[in-house]
Amino acid sequence: MFNSLRMLGVIPLDHRPDDGLPKLKAPRYSPRPISKDQAIMLMTTAREPMREWFMFACLAGLRACEVARIEGSWLEKHADGYFLRIFGKGNTEIVVPCHPKLVELIQSKNVLGRLYYIDANWLSRNACAEMRRLGIATRRNGVSGPKLSFHSCRHFFATQILASCQNLITTQRLMRHASPTVTARYADLVSGEERKIVDGFLSDINWVS
Repeated sequence: MFNSLRMLGVIPLDHRPDDGLPKLKAPRYSPRPISKDQAIMLMTTAREPMREWFMFACLAGLRACEVARIEGSWLEKHADGYFLRIFGKGNTEIVVPCHPKLVELIQSKNVLGRLYYIDANWLSRNACAEMRRLGIATRRNGVSGPKLSFHSCRHFFATQILASCQNLITTQRLMRHASPTVTARYADLVSGEERKIVDGFLSDINWVS
């Protein structure tokens, strides 16, 4: 169609079909979750209050900006348990089930206002410094290979939830992603679960005739 219009003189000969079109976006980076052992270490041996920050990221998938502004009043008791009201990117608001350890942590603060009067960038920098202190390679210490960050704890939460429930929509909601296509980026990281499913599929059949 384009070549025909150009031959008829409708489109100038020197016109390129991609002129005026937006440039293709570079593919988004692949998630880089911390390992389960690293998550346990951060949630049990990191210094306070960073240990608490890592708990919010690993057990609820909270971003640094969400941890920095979390308030005690956001913990809500419903008929079927405790839920956490999260105000995320773009002032989005959602209520999700709250992990029992986070319920215990928030209640121990005994405050309705903000739990941490800190800036999100300051939180991220200090969390990364604590990760390096505990021997975890981060983006800033010049170690080759995958570089992790505080956000990698959120990626850990996503992979653990997806591996447990095998449900993209459930994982999307808990991660507060705008689209399941964003959540699908984590699918390749839990391919080991697919292997278990395939290996066990119809394993009760007696193939000896």
